[in-house]
Amino acid sequence: MAAPGSVFVTDTHPLVWFLTGDPKLTDDARTILRRAQAREAVVYVPTIVLAEFLYLVRKGKVPLDHLLELALRLDGFSEFRVAPLDMQTFSRMLYILQFSPRPRPDLEIHDLSILATALLAGAKLITKDRKLRQQTLVETVW
Repeated sequence: MAAPGSVFVTDTHPLVWFLTGDPKLTDDARTILRRAQAREAVVYVPTIVLAEFLYLVRKGKVPLDHLLELALRLDGFSEFRVAPLDMQTFSRMLYILQFSPRPRPDLEIHDLSILATALLAGAKLITKDRKLRQQTLVETVW
């Protein structure tokens, strides 16, 4: 079981780079994802991240094998959990746009969804995205 404070949401790049062994992944992000593999942390994978992963496969940027590996990990490890893009997430996206202390109209829809997921989960966000790291609603790790 994951320790308190060990709940994270991942953006697309960290997850892809973790599965592909890409050296662009930071040590901090790699450690968190390895901890999830060891069942010492929980990592939520937003549905939009899965869609972006599929997009990268279709564009030939990531081999299909890595997406299949991800599907097996999501099915086989309870510490990697799929977070749905549902009405609760959508409502939190609206909240971010309208009422957050620092409105973020410059965030793309997929980033807004990932941020909303982190807010709902009370999680830290694993991301390399500069705009997401600049927001003040959730703590980020990179």
